[in-house]
Amino acid sequence: MKTKLRLLFPILALCVLSCDSTEEKTTTSKTEIWRFTLQLGEDDLPFTAKLLADDTLISGFTVINAEEEIELMPAEEKISHRAVFDFPVYPSRIVLQRESPDLITGYWEDFDRDDYRIPLVGERGKDFRFTPTKSTTAVAPRYKVRFGTEEKGYDGLLELQNDKGKLSGTFLTQSGDYRYLSGNIMNGKVNLSTFDGNHAYLFDALISGDSLASGRYLSGNHFSNRWHGLADTVFTLRHPTEVTVPTEETRAFRFSLPDRDGKLVDSENLYAQNNVYIFQITGSWCPNCKDASQAMHALITEYDRPDLVFLPINFERYEDLDKARGRIDKMHRDLNLPKEFLFGGKADKATTSEALPGIDGVRAYPTIIITNRQGKMGRIFSGFYGPATGLRHERLMEDIYQSVDSLLKTS
Repeated sequence: MKTKLRLLFPILALCVLSCDSTEEKTTTSKTEIWRFTLQLGEDDLPFTAKLLADDTLISGFTVINAEEEIELMPAEEKISHRAVFDFPVYPSRIVLQRESPDLITGYWEDFDRDDYRIPLVGERGKDFRFTPTKSTTAVAPRYKVRFGTEEKGYDGLLELQNDKGKLSGTFLTQSGDYRYLSGNIMNGKVNLSTFDGNHAYLFDALISGDSLASGRYLSGNHFSNRWHGLADTVFTLRHPTEVTVPTEETRAFRFSLPDRDGKLVDSENLYAQNNVYIFQITGSWCPNCKDASQAMHALITEYDRPDLVFLPINFERYEDLDKARGRIDKMHRDLNLPKEFLFGGKADKATTSEALPGIDGVRAYPTIIITNRQGKMGRIFSGFYGPATGLRHERLMEDIYQSVDSLLKTS
């Protein structure tokens, strides 16, 4: 994925006619850690990045979220005197301007939203996200949390690792996880953030005994919510297979949807091919779907069987296939996935219910449905716990592998 960025700045060659030799100055690019902040009005969302650069030019940019590294690609579109990098999968980019050897300004732009730009500032050599601390304030490794109000909201889990005040972890909800979060404990508060080109999340809360109080959850500069938490070693979310159920007694997964070229694909014709299918109800806008797509493709590759087929069913921000195709193709290209997919339409409740009458609704993206050779649904997994959840991810994948094994042997 790494490529060289063409020089963005013209080189002015100054020559004195009386000189009989020319002295050339050379600079060497090197990789350095920079601290960036997305400026969300009164709040700053910090993240760190590895830059391949010299004192003038920036030729590489990699965002760091805990154990995750996201390498951006130099953009084909050029902006005078600025470095432009595209995020993989998502239609977003970072535009940077070198103000000095130690200072960068610019913005993050998300094309999935209208006129959406957030300013950013980068400082050289600061290898931390939030201000480093060695706080001795204790936090629990596990909290039951509530987003929103008791009357209108949803439950989740916050799992944390605390290394002398430096935090890592993630929130888990019924639809999946909030991916890789990093932060700290400072002045009696928990601070966490993540940035992946699609989601820019900032969380904080006051530590009050075994509770986390007055929590704030900011998503970019367009959304905010409240949350609170209580240390809890017992509370669990429903298992992903307990959320969505078949609506037909036959448990048949039926549909008639266009493929990427607009050709109608009927499920009856697919099942006539005598394959076991892994269908993933998905969207190119969904970070958990990205994790699930990579995991399902790895599973298919590992089995290496022609009678086991992975087929995404995409529901997008656009109801028109011609508009959605480019977004889906970008995701598949950037993740090295096969090109095939089915298009379900716009990602809303009414559309999914009409497109997929065999299940009682799509409550989470992704939803993974595994069918036998006759199209009968085995287990339905709603939501996806990705690599940021550690052992939970491993256990979920074990369940999916066991379901596939069972259907390959018995159907």
